[in-house]
Amino acid sequence: MSKSLEKPLFHVTLSDRDEWVIEAEWSDSTLERVSKFRDYSAAADWIANQSEAWLAARRIQNIAMELRQGAVALGDPQS
Repeated sequence: MSKSLEKPLFHVTLSDRDEWVIEAEWSDSTLERVSKFRDYSAAADWIANQSEAWLAARRIQNIAMELRQGAVALGDPQS
């Protein structure tokens, strides 16, 4: 499945004494660092309230990139 269509699992981890990191774990087990926060509750709030918007924006970027790559592969003179 293309990463532009799947939904990752989000994890909050402590990466330093005062920095919490959100990582997206994809179905192929790759991890992608999404954002960092000063406290756990802010990170958890981001997952609850903003992760869907992040995922939608990421999907749009990935689809646009795939379309550009397809145009290049087809020899589109405008790409």
